[in-house]
Amino acid sequence: MYSKRILAQKIALALSLTTLVACNSSSNSSPDSSEPKGDMTAAPFAIEALTNNVATKSTVATTEFTVSGLGEGVLAPITFTACDTSCFALVNDQPVETVQNGDVVTVRFLASELSLATAAFTVDIGGQSASASVMTLPDLKVDDFPLIADIPEPVTGDKVVHIDSEYSTEFRVYGVSPGQEVEIMLANCTGCTLSIDGVIQPEGKGVVSLNSLVTITLPTASGYNQTTAVDVTIGSGDSAVEKKFELTTSRDTYMDPIAIESFDNLELLSDFVTPAVPVSGLDDAVGVSLVLSDCSYEQCQLVINGVVQIEGARSSVSNGDEVAVAIQTDINYGSVVSARLSSFGVQTSFSFKNRLDTDPDDVTFVATIDKADLETPVPSEPVTISGLGDGIIANINIDDCDSNCSLSVNGVTQLQDGSATVKNGDEVIVTVESATAPKTTENAVVAIGDLTREAVYTATYGVTTTDKVLFAEVDAAVTFPPQVSATDSDQITLEGTLVEGSDSTLPAFDSSNMEIHDADGNKLADVIYSGGLWSATVDVTQGVTNTYKLFIDKTTVTEVTPLMVQVQGLTSVDDVFPLGMTLEDNEISDLSVQAANEDSDPILWFTSLDNQLVYSYPLVGAIENIEEPTQKLDILGQDIRSVQVNNYIDTSYLFTTGYDQRIDATLMGDQSTTQPLVNNTVARYPAQTSIPESGDRVYMTGSVDSKYSSMAVHIIWLAADGGFSYDFVADSKGQTYQAGHTTRVQQTAFNDAQSVDVYSVGDDASKKEYALILTKAAKSTARNILPDTGDNSIWILKQVDDYTQYDTDVVASNLMKQIMLEDAAGTPISLNGGESIAVDDMNQTAYVVTSNEIYQFDLTNVLDGAHDINADDVTRVAVGTKLIDAADTGDIGKFSAIVHEGDLSYLVVADGDDGKNDIYAVSKESGQRVFLLNAQ
Repeated sequence: MYSKRILAQKIALALSLTTLVACNSSSNSSPDSSEPKGDMTAAPFAIEALTNNVATKSTVATTEFTVSGLGEGVLAPITFTACDTSCFALVNDQPVETVQNGDVVTVRFLASELSLATAAFTVDIGGQSASASVMTLPDLKVDDFPLIADIPEPVTGDKVVHIDSEYSTEFRVYGVSPGQEVEIMLANCTGCTLSIDGVIQPEGKGVVSLNSLVTITLPTASGYNQTTAVDVTIGSGDSAVEKKFELTTSRDTYMDPIAIESFDNLELLSDFVTPAVPVSGLDDAVGVSLVLSDCSYEQCQLVINGVVQIEGARSSVSNGDEVAVAIQTDINYGSVVSARLSSFGVQTSFSFKNRLDTDPDDVTFVATIDKADLETPVPSEPVTISGLGDGIIANINIDDCDSNCSLSVNGVTQLQDGSATVKNGDEVIVTVESATAPKTTENAVVAIGDLTREAVYTATYGVTTTDKVLFAEVDAAVTFPPQVSATDSDQITLEGTLVEGSDSTLPAFDSSNMEIHDADGNKLADVIYSGGLWSATVDVTQGVTNTYKLFIDKTTVTEVTPLMVQVQGLTSVDDVFPLGMTLEDNEISDLSVQAANEDSDPILWFTSLDNQLVYSYPLVGAIENIEEPTQKLDILGQDIRSVQVNNYIDTSYLFTTGYDQRIDATLMGDQSTTQPLVNNTVARYPAQTSIPESGDRVYMTGSVDSKYSSMAVHIIWLAADGGFSYDFVADSKGQTYQAGHTTRVQQTAFNDAQSVDVYSVGDDASKKEYALILTKAAKSTARNILPDTGDNSIWILKQVDDYTQYDTDVVASNLMKQIMLEDAAGTPISLNGGESIAVDDMNQTAYVVTSNEIYQFDLTNVLDGAHDINADDVTRVAVGTKLIDAADTGDIGKFSAIVHEGDLSYLVVADGDDGKNDIYAVSKESGQRVFLLNAQ
């Protein structure tokens, strides 16, 4: 069988051969037409198609036949008549238009282009002819068919393919030959159905023919945006037509129900917005329409993501959008507004209900007692309820109560935490227990109505106690300046302490009530109060006495402490104080303070170095009582170095020291009682002294000899009455001495022991006593035990309770240790020109005066937790700061002594420079100083 391309080539060749034969016939013809041509009649022949029932438009070959009967050499034309399609003859597979005897001829022709159609022809040769025909096969291939699902048209929007549904497609069969049947089959689908002309095919397959009506039903997936499909095949083999019918479900446009809640108890004529509810359940990126209905736009609005929709009732939403409904309530009690949200059949209904009329008319509760006693239940006058809505029963409760409260309705009492109901006409009484303090109001707040509402009606009932006054409890004191002092400054800062009481039944202390007043009660300054300390800066008027009073309104002071001070304003630093004083140049060398008692004020004792005089100076409580210092003792000897009061026994002796190995004990104010002691065990050149709380010994510092080759600290033991505890014996020089009852601690590492003060720590059961010693610099000799520590250093000495002479290495034996002095940054402090040391036991602080500066040292790390000397040289550190700096003391000559004793709240410091002879009170908090004595 020839392909169409080869057949075309053959036909073209045949045509060219026909032309050639025609040309040859023309050129070979004789001009003489009368020349005989030979026998042109062929013998009869027969022909038929080799196949029948062929494909349309296919090339069909016939049987072969041999040409005969023609004259020799005669070429006879071969022609076709009645050829329905295309016909041509072949000899030796070559197209020909003439044949001669012996040619073996076959014919090729085309079958009809129609199915079940006949194509025929007749071939003529030399007057002989033969015919053949062929029938085409029927057409079994269907035309292309559409597979379009029958999806209902929506009212608006796109078509929707629902999940868990089924949709059909329908078409008719075209293209097959009439009367022919072909197979149709569904594959790869569960739940699909096939119908042919309305008849369901049980196994999803059947046969169709021309014009058959085919219906295919396909179920959809159970999820959104998912695809199901079925393969459809009609025919078989080369005639098979295969197609796929598929359905994809739409994206999820069915949101979860929006749970907008219903609300009751809404206020009348109020704007209310429901809590926002998020949209969920949709496919991502899908937006759907949300409709608010059953409520007018004037009363309800749709709110999306906090924005009221302009359209009011309709909006497009997606997953995550926040949906709320805004409503404006009307004016009617109990009215209800209903509304509904819907989207693709998903609906949520809700309602808004106005509150009932549960507000009573205003009520006023009046106490039956105008000024109640303390802690007394006081009922109110009865109040009748009115103004509730018809038939409304409201709640009543005590919403807030300062003290014990209760209420009764129609005589039935409810406790504070109980709740009752009332209606119009009911009678209510409220009872409140009065306060524990006078002039105080205790309140009960009564709530009436619907107690679940925020804006419930309330009325307050108060009970006020009597005007009898109780005060807050405080212990206040002025700690600086002293009760009487003087200054040339134009301002001074008052300082003090205030401790609040612990009685919770009394009113709390109010620091805003603290003020500084003058003598006439006029306010001078506000008081700053924090952490138990207070201060106030006031102006000082020069040339007059300034009186300052600490005024605390509505407060009682529980202890008798000075709450008033007087400061004399000096017009110049050269003004003497007390005014008119004629004290001579004394060169003050030491100080001591005798504590106050029931009969006297504190007394300041001080010495005159060169004049060998001892003065007493009462620290009076009022400036009108002030007097000049009084000379009490005139001690024989070269000079006088120290004075010390024993504040710890009833019979108080005054101890003085001077050069020439001298220490004297004298009953206060009576020089005739002087008991001199000259003893070789005592320092040859005594310096300052100190007495511990036990009152049974005197610590005395000094040097061992006139060469100042080593320091010595002596402890002189006292008798029960505070005097010396031994008898006097005359030596060959007529002097008196006693070898026993003294203890000496000698150390060759220093020139001199300059000053001493006792440091006591711990409570009564565990109290330990130490001596802090201010030493002078060591000599640079081979005998030094310790390296040179500068001009001065501070050492701590253990308590010594025996009569022993410690002349060996007291440092190595841990009897005495040096205290390392550093500033806050850890830099060592070098004391130069140190004159005197004082200790504040309570605050664990030591104070040292140099020429014109005052240092304060924190002693916290000097002792360990057991109150023993810290053995670690690295951590046995006292951190120091300057309480008074040299830059602030231009008018100071030379500080010579400092004491903290006699229960004073401030330091007492002497300026013993020649021509000065001033005594100052210095604040331990701020370093302020005022004159106690300005002798000039």
